[in-house]
Amino acid sequence: MGASGAGKTTLLNALSHRFKQGHISDGICSINLNSVGYVKQHDLLIENLTVLETLITYASVHNARAVDKQYINRMMRILGLAQFAHFQIKGMSIENLKKVSLGIELMVNPDILFVDEITSGMDNISAFNIVKCLRDLTINTNISVICSIHQPSPSLVDQFDKILLLKKDGLQTFFGPLNHVLPYFEKVAYRKCAPDENVADYIIDLMSHDENKFSWSQHWLESTEYNDLKEKLYEIPTFTNDSELQNTHQFGLSNFQQALVVFILGSHSSKLIIPFSHFNLQCLPFSWFFVFVHQ
Repeated sequence: MGASGAGKTTLLNALSHRFKQGHISDGICSINLNSVGYVKQHDLLIENLTVLETLITYASVHNARAVDKQYINRMMRILGLAQFAHFQIKGMSIENLKKVSLGIELMVNPDILFVDEITSGMDNISAFNIVKCLRDLTINTNISVICSIHQPSPSLVDQFDKILLLKKDGLQTFFGPLNHVLPYFEKVAYRKCAPDENVADYIIDLMSHDENKFSWSQHWLESTEYNDLKEKLYEIPTFTNDSELQNTHQFGLSNFQQALVVFILGSHSSKLIIPFSHFNLQCLPFSWFFVFVHQ
C-alpha cells in the first residue's frame, strides 16, 4: 500500500520478473516463475466469448496437459462466477470482469498470485467483494496473494493479513501483521489515529506531511521490526541457479500448438475472435493481428 507514485506496480513487476526496463540493483529476487500468476490493472478479455469459454481457452493455451473441467468449475464457484458461466464477457459488470481476470490466472494453478490495484474504478461494495474474493482464494486454494492497493477503506484493510507500506521513491516504511501497524506508527508520530479515522488515510498522511521533520524510511531501517524481519528472511532458502528462476516458455504449448487449440475451440462456436497478443509470438515483427474462426 502507498500513495500514487510510491512504486507499488514497479515492485510487483520486479518480484514477478515482468519489468521491461532497468534491473534489480541490490538484493536477491528468488521466485519460481512457473508457479506465478499476475493479474494486471487493466483487463484484456475477449468480449465475444462466454465466461466458461474464456477459462477453457486460456487453460488450453497455457497447459500442455488436458484441460481439467472440474478444476475450472471449482474456480468459478470460488470466484462467484458459476451463475455467469454462459454469459458473454461484453456487458458484464466491472466486478465480474475482474473475477474473470482472476480466473484466467488461476488456470495455471499458481502458488503465488500477484494482483495490481484490482479495486481501481470500483465502488466500495464491489471493491469489498473483490478483496473478499481474494481472501477466499487464499483460504480455499492455499494460494498466496500479493496485492497492491491505493488508500483502501477500513473494511478493505481488515481483509489483509500483512501490509507493506511504501512512500515516495519506493522507500519501505513498514512490513508486518496488520494489527502491528498502528502501535508501530503511534510510538513516534506527532498525533494518534482518531477512533473514526481510516487507518490507511492516517498512515499515508503521516508519511506525506511529516517528512521534513522525520524520515519514516530511516526509522524503519533502524527498528527492531526490520532487524527481526531480516533474520527471518535469512532462514528462507533461495534459488542458487538463475535458470531455476526463469520459466523457459510463457505458455505450456508451442506457438503452433496454441494456434491449433484456437482453431479446435473455434469449431465449437459460431465466431471466435482472438487477439494474437494473447500468444507467445514475440519473434514476429508485428504485434497485433486477429484470427477469425467460423464454424
